[in-house]
Amino acid sequence: MSDFNPDKSNSVYIGVGAEFEGAIHAQGPVVVDGTVVGEIACDELIVGEHGIVEGKVSAITADIYGKVSPAVSVKDALILRSSGRVEGKWVYGAIEVERGAVLNGESDPTGGRSMERQPSDGVPPIYASSADQAVESASVAPPRIASANRNLQPKRLLGKR
Repeated sequence: MSDFNPDKSNSVYIGVGAEFEGAIHAQGPVVVDGTVVGEIACDELIVGEHGIVEGKVSAITADIYGKVSPAVSVKDALILRSSGRVEGKWVYGAIEVERGAVLNGESDPTGGRSMERQPSDGVPPIYASSADQAVESASVAPPRIASANRNLQPKRLLGKR
């Protein structure tokens, strides 16, 4: 987990045992080692191993060691550590999941496309990509399946004729 620097402007720290209810909007990092009930919108979110976020999250990057639910929207990288748990809907540009982490719910990989959302879909709006129209869905041919009706030749055992 990255080190929290309280001297960095526009940063927020919720310590172990602390509870916050409401909305947090910050251009700097938000570190949650306690409990937040409400909305978080920030550039960088770090949820510590004992941290709990119950509400909508909107961030550019998120590093999750604790628990987040019910909606996470991350423009760039969503990193879920082995002790982390995300439940609900998660939207991400890229994702990294360590063994032992738990993802439960619905995912929406954006692949770098715009992440502007309508309020009705349950995910808070976040920053739109500057290349909104640059990446379009490409058509992919369905996978080829080998025929099960092929005549297979029996294998010869070495040393026996």
